[in-house]
Amino acid sequence: LDNATITKSGGIDATLTFKAAQNISTIGTNSITSTSGKLHTVFWSDAETVPNNDGYINLTNTTITTNGGDVVMAGGLDNGANGGIAGDGRPDNYAFGASSMVHGIYLNGNVSIATNGGKVTLFGNGNITASNGGVNLSNVSISSNSGDINISGIAAGANGSSVGIGTYNTTLTTTSGNITLAGSNTRGIRLSENTQITSGSGNISLSGTTTNHNGIDFCNYSGCAAGANATIISGSGAISITGTGGAGFSDIRMNTG
Repeated sequence: LDNATITKSGGIDATLTFKAAQNISTIGTNSITSTSGKLHTVFWSDAETVPNNDGYINLTNTTITTNGGDVVMAGGLDNGANGGIAGDGRPDNYAFGASSMVHGIYLNGNVSIATNGGKVTLFGNGNITASNGGVNLSNVSISSNSGDINISGIAAGANGSSVGIGTYNTTLTTTSGNITLAGSNTRGIRLSENTQITSGSGNISLSGTTTNHNGIDFCNYSGCAAGANATIISGSGAISITGTGGAGFSDIRMNTG
């Protein structure tokens, strides 16, 4: 996408699919909006008959407003894996980082996703050759109201800086939808400064699993800046935080400011 403006202003529910054999990225300022009917929006990388695990998704300066439509960012086959539905026109596997962009999914700077009831699904796997993030969110806002937010990230690099899911200055918000984050491998989940995860009545679940680092980190080792801690709030839903760290590391590490 290069300074694109896409608007759905009439008709019934529809699906907008960006499908690439390798990577999907943006240039300039981009907008995808529906004002009439749902606009399911699918970013599908590594969309080959035999995926090569080499297709990332990298969005900057992008606004997505779906009017109840789902947002899916993933890659590979539409084969029913990872709780998906085979043959539904949506990828069920992971977007993969490459040497040029090591994160599987990198939403970096002024990215806003608002679905007003649609589900948000992000599946990302980092590149094995470098410090990476499976799903890396920086200066991002995702709001889904009654829709669920499901983020799954796998860190592939052996470096301790690699993380399944990493966030910075990011908000994830629902009213009644559930929020689920599952990060694994080198480091499970790292919630850095000004990360806010909030639900009214939906459940919030964080699961970070690793064999050679902390399962879940709240802020970095030096801590967050004063008053800029990561926060998790649910009005009436359950909050579950489960970390499994490697030998000599923490399951859950709190480094507050």
